[in-house]
Amino acid sequence: MVCSPVTVRIAPPDRRFSRSAIPEQIISSTLSSPSSNAPDPC
Repeated sequence: MVCSPVTVRIAPPDRRFSRSAIPEQIISSTLSSPSSNAPDPC
């Protein structure tokens, strides 16, 4: 259930939030649970 919210947050906020905020959240999520984020859904 970690991949779903991560993908949803990257799409919508992509235009609203700045590009710097997106990479930061992705890095935090990857460090928190690299096992779940290791295999990208794409």
